[in-house]
Amino acid sequence: MSAPPSVLDWASRYVGLPFADHGRTAEGCDCWGLVRLVYEAELGIALPSFEGVYASAEELAAIGAAVRGERDGAGFGLVAAAAPFDLALFRVRRFEAHVGVVVDPRREVMLHMVFGERAVIETWTAPAWRSRLVGFHRHEAVR
Repeated sequence: MSAPPSVLDWASRYVGLPFADHGRTAEGCDCWGLVRLVYEAELGIALPSFEGVYASAEELAAIGAAVRGERDGAGFGLVAAAAPFDLALFRVRRFEAHVGVVVDPRREVMLHMVFGERAVIETWTAPAWRSRLVGFHRHEAVR
């Protein structure tokens, strides 16, 4: 009898993907591009690209508006407790502008894109993120 797959199995396929401003492919992506890749490949859910909504990942106000519009207008809703594939939304400076994908809620682990670097698996309770967490949002098709 084989062991059940680890919750980290799917997420590990994305670790190391390079950062690219406006990137939407495995050759390079930003945080929203990574969310889109995961949702399409793992859940079969196509999310909007937000192409043209912001000029670069440094335009935090526009990114925040885009993310808020996505979660409020395209099937995402706030949830009290995280589950796999929920979005973890974070504040960057004063804007809600960064998202990660929940991998293992019990261990508080997410997959996200580090600006200017690569995709990593990290806890949302790490010092860099714990005070920035805004909340968790679930897509209606995942409920």
